Amino acid sequence: MNVTIAGLALAAALGLSACKPADEAAPPAPAVAAAPTPALHGEYWVNTPTSVDTGRFIFMGLVVQERRAFGAWEGGDRSGPPPVALKFLDEQSPAMVGYEDGPYPDEAIITVAPGRYSVADNTVSFAGTSPVTGDILFDGIVDPAALDRSQAIDDGGMTVLTGSLTLGGTAYPDVTLGWNNFNPN
Repeated sequence: MNVTIAGLALAAALGLSACKPADEAAPPAPAVAAAPTPALHGEYWVNTPTSVDTGRFIFMGLVVQERRAFGAWEGGDRSGPPPVALKFLDEQSPAMVGYEDGPYPDEAIITVAPGRYSVADNTVSFAGTSPVTGDILFDGIVDPAALDRSQAIDDGGMTVLTGSLTLGGTAYPDVTLGWNNFNPN
């Protein structure tokens, strides 16, 4: 009960302070030093022991672009790559007929753009949909120390991101991914 009264008092105080003229507004709160965010851009590929295979789709990983792609996308420019995208291999794609070994055919890889996303501090969140895969959700946490080590030695096999993927209503917890450098568009 006290929480409700305190919450109402805080809401009322915030509402009243928003109505004050600029010269009468309370001084801004002092800046709080935030923990540095590691450079999260790059490709994150699923580590083999935690692969997600639905029988048709294999979750390959996700791509996080550099900050400039975020600004362009958020400004409405869709000519470049999305700031965050998930990639899946469609094993039933006609491009997979006769596939034996080597790089997967580009036509068999589905790139899903976000309907919403967040890359903040050490977290990556994604929600998107594709006519082929349906609804997709991903929430992951980056281990900054592992990412720093992986980036320093360019080791894509080291787990740096652990998350949960939901594909077609099925949840796949504890998906692990390694970081790979790339040259973003």
